[in-house]
Amino acid sequence: MLHSRFRAPLGLSHRSKASKIKEAMSLVLQSYEPAMKRKLFLTKEDYQTCHIQISDTQERLAAIAIGSQLYSFFKTVSDRDKALDIVGRLYDNGNDGVITQTPKAYAIWTLESDASRLN
Repeated sequence: MLHSRFRAPLGLSHRSKASKIKEAMSLVLQSYEPAMKRKLFLTKEDYQTCHIQISDTQERLAAIAIGSQLYSFFKTVSDRDKALDIVGRLYDNGNDGVITQTPKAYAIWTLESDASRLN
């Protein structure tokens, strides 16, 4: 017999409690699924370099294209953990970011949803 600490709440069998937990975990995993399938650190085979223009400016920006998504150059840092920290802060602020490795540093790129590709 299970200790009272481990018993299901009244009116809820252990089996139905387990199925509700599985269902909740499935919903959580589904909400994170797109991010889990995408790579954070990109290799040269994963992207193409290009230039973009953002709709509200005439400025030409260095960028990378990943499929139909365009990412503008944000900054470089020499430390891998620092790059991860910056991308984490971008995500916390509602922005999407990726990292590429250069010979001497890590380049951070941010998603530009309203940009058009120039080349």
